[in-house]
Amino acid sequence: MYRYLSLGFGIFILLLFVTTGIAGLGFQRLAMYYPVTVSLIGTLLSLIYVIQQVNQLRKPVEASREDPDMLPFDKAFVYLAWFIGYILLISVVGLMVSTACYLGVFLYFQAKMRWWGVLISIASALLVLNLISQVMNLYWPRSLLGW
Repeated sequence: MYRYLSLGFGIFILLLFVTTGIAGLGFQRLAMYYPVTVSLIGTLLSLIYVIQQVNQLRKPVEASREDPDMLPFDKAFVYLAWFIGYILLISVVGLMVSTACYLGVFLYFQAKMRWWGVLISIASALLVLNLISQVMNLYWPRSLLGW
């Protein structure tokens, strides 16, 4: 049943990207570049995801190697808790500091990534955020601590 839910969610996301792409085509020429580009990339990635899910449905169900007591919905709530924690951390300490902390803790403990991979990921994410800030002249909102 969970495999069908995953396929249904993938189809929903695919239709959402296709719809936003079609809606973006109605914008003025300069205003349509970003939404249409994002929707094209999202459509491509979600189409790949749907194809993978269809291929998974054709295979017989294997015994899971993961924790048998944890249902897929429990996992979803765990990831939702991680995301909510990240948002709360952003509001308290700011975007850059919270991104470094969140990525470090999440990738090391949840994804079980090696420490050097975690450091490379943190450095890459902060570099991309700073690059986007400079190129687009963005100012991130101040946190509760004023950072």
